[in-house]
Amino acid sequence: MLCTVLQRLSTGLQRQGKTMEYPLADAAKLARVNRSTLFRAIKSGRLSARRDDDGAYRVDASELARVYDLQ
Repeated sequence: MLCTVLQRLSTGLQRQGKTMEYPLADAAKLARVNRSTLFRAIKSGRLSARRDDDGAYRVDASELARVYDLQ
């Protein structure tokens, strides 16, 4: 259910030209995995993320829902 909610929110925001992004630590909490697990997924190309101006990773909600089963 959480997966569906995140996907709908993300899709709606993307239509408005906005995205729902989470810092790596928050994304890890939502996915119920360790932060280093997300970092490895990003480095291997399994999960896409962008870096903000400070160099920190930000993960889009729809991408998180695509890779991890968020229920």
